[in-house]
Amino acid sequence: MDISQLSEQYAAGIRDFSGINLAEINLTGINLTGVNLSGAKLSVTNLSEANLTRANLNFAQLNVARLSGAILEEAKLNYALLNVANLIRANLKKADLTEAKLVKVELIRANLTKANLKAADLQGSDLREGILTSANLSFANLSETNLRAAILDKAILIKVNLRGANLSQTNLQEANLQEAELVQTNLTKANLAQADLRNADLRGADLSGASLRGADLRNANLTGAKLIKADLSQANLAEANLTTADLSQANLIKVEWFGVDLTRTILTGVKLYGTSRFGIKAKNTICDWVDLSSEGDRSKIYDLNPQTLKKFFNEIAPQIKITIEAPLNLKSNLVLATVYEKITKSYPLIKLPPSIDVKPRRTILTFSVDHNDQLFPAAYLGIFPFSDRTLTQRYLIKLLKSLKVDDYKQLNLIDRQRIQELKITLNEVISRIAPVKPLPLESFPLETARFFQAPTQTILINSQGQPLEVYHHPDFGRHLLLNSESQLDQKEELEITSKIQLPSLQTLIQFIIADLSIES
Repeated sequence: MDISQLSEQYAAGIRDFSGINLAEINLTGINLTGVNLSGAKLSVTNLSEANLTRANLNFAQLNVARLSGAILEEAKLNYALLNVANLIRANLKKADLTEAKLVKVELIRANLTKANLKAADLQGSDLREGILTSANLSFANLSETNLRAAILDKAILIKVNLRGANLSQTNLQEANLQEAELVQTNLTKANLAQADLRNADLRGADLSGASLRGADLRNANLTGAKLIKADLSQANLAEANLTTADLSQANLIKVEWFGVDLTRTILTGVKLYGTSRFGIKAKNTICDWVDLSSEGDRSKIYDLNPQTLKKFFNEIAPQIKITIEAPLNLKSNLVLATVYEKITKSYPLIKLPPSIDVKPRRTILTFSVDHNDQLFPAAYLGIFPFSDRTLTQRYLIKLLKSLKVDDYKQLNLIDRQRIQELKITLNEVISRIAPVKPLPLESFPLETARFFQAPTQTILINSQGQPLEVYHHPDFGRHLLLNSESQLDQKEELEITSKIQLPSLQTLIQFIIADLSIES
């Protein structure tokens, strides 16, 4: 059958040509809109500029076919064989190519917007400057493909195989790349802003100059990756593996990276303004200097060496642990959340709610802060809902009052300023929190009131893991059934306060400045 015969039958209303053999025929420019060519033999057929809109080509054989400029919009190509086919500038908008074989296909500047390529095999294909906006490529094989300057914004690439692919200058903004395989992939100058790369495998990938602004890289494996001058500002790198990666002069402003592994990572020249230095594994990290300027313009350079680097990054985040000798119930939890919300409005130091560990006889609240300097004022706020607040807060005040200027003259200027600023901050917290009224426990159900009246223990843990007990109630650990009579009266509180044993001044100073001091 030739082109004229096929055209005549189509014009006569025939649409079902399933299983037909049209191999090696010239069908250039033919109009076969809505035709059924499922299972057809079209290998080496010339379908350049053909109109195959909404055509059914499921299971069709199109190996080495010429489809350049062809219109395949909304066509069905499920399980079709298109190996080594020419689809340059083809229109495949919303086409369905589920599990299609497209090995070494030419798709340069092809339009695959919203196309379904789930589990398709595109190994070694050329998709340069292709348009794949919102396309579904989940589980597809794109290893060794050329996607240079392609557009894949908002594309779905879950568990896609892009091993060794060229994605240089590719637009992957807001793309979903969860658990994607990107080993040895070229992503230089790619746009991955706000992309989802959770659990992605990026070992040895080259992301130099790439934009990962606001990207989600939680638990991603970036071992040995190149991120030279990459923009990772406001990205989430929590629990990511960056061992032996090169982040020279990368933008890490306001990055979230608690639990990140920076073992043997190169960090020289990184921009770190607003980025926490706690909860980080940084063994044998290489870093000569960092940029702490708010704009990343090198106006505030901080020099480092192997000794200072060990204190610059800290594996442990400073924490406040408040243990209550009573289990938390739903009503108490609601009250607790309401009080902390009021406290935050008065003084927004506690940014996140505490982690809560409820045991049969006790509850542990754990607050994490960004700096050791914040431990004392945050503890002052954290203990507020409980009846033990008075003695705990008095102890905190007494601790800081015990520090005299002469006691820490041997410290450098920045550390002396830190201690002075800590005192000022605590006084400000005391002033700002004063108008907040204590809980009206008499109006609460008995079980709820008992929770907030229960004996407590407050421990501060600095970035070096050093604990400092602030206070524990005399009945703490006795598992008493509390009632209103078990509370301390004012005379007992004064007696306990007078008996408080302070740590040595040297111990207290070292506890506060355990992390490396830097200019704010």
